[in-house]
Parts: sequence; C-alpha cells; structure tokens
Amino acid sequence: MVYLTQYHLEVEAKGFLPSCEHKPSSTRTFCPDCGKKNDPFAMALSDHIHDLINNDGNLQEPVKWYDHEIEILAVSKQYPEAFITLTGYGEEHDDIWRKYFTQGKVQKTTATITIIFELFDPKKLE
Repeated sequence: MVYLTQYHLEVEAKGFLPSCEHKPSSTRTFCPDCGKKNDPFAMALSDHIHDLINNDGNLQEPVKWYDHEIEILAVSKQYPEAFITLTGYGEEHDDIWRKYFTQGKVQKTTATITIIFELFDPKKLE
C-alpha cells in the first residue's frame, strides 16, 4: 500500500541556484532551454524538488516521496546558508508535520491539532 503526502516547500536563501533539469554545459552562464542561471557546481536535484521549486513550492497532487528528508538534507549541505522548510500533509487527518533544514541538519515537528466544540445551548435549538 502506498502512502501519499501533499508537500509544500519554502526556501530562504541568498544565491540559492539549484541546477535546472536540463543540465547545461558548465561553460554556459544560462541554460539555453529554460533561461535559468547555471551553477556548474550545483547538485542535480530530484524530480520532486524541481517540481516544488517550479510550482511555487507546491506539488500538484499528493505523492509518494519517502526519501524527502535524505534529499533535502543533501541540498542543505550543498547550500548551508539556505533555510528550507518542508511541510507535509498526509492522508490521515492528523498527519501534518514540518521539517526545518539548514547547514545539513534537520529539526522535525508535528502539528498540534485541537478540536473545540461549543457546549450545548438549548436557546440555539431550531
């Protein structure tokens, strides 16, 4: 059985230049296919990370991405000045989490969900 999660990515960084999916020659300043500035020292990013970056931090649909922590940690090591926030919304109603990545390290947290119902009030009977 596959467990799907909806992901949201935020990156705060100066000079964060992930390589584009076209992998232009290291002699080119810009990618001839998409126009992104080329960083020949940048690591190749996974399809999920590229999709997140190219879609304002959101994937179009929930996906199976079990290696998200390993992949984002690698990016965090490559770009130690970057502060990366990855939020996940799982299939279960209480499976909401956030991970903060910086300098090749991660902090993990889960959402605290509080459900409050108002008390019975006979004056509100219809």
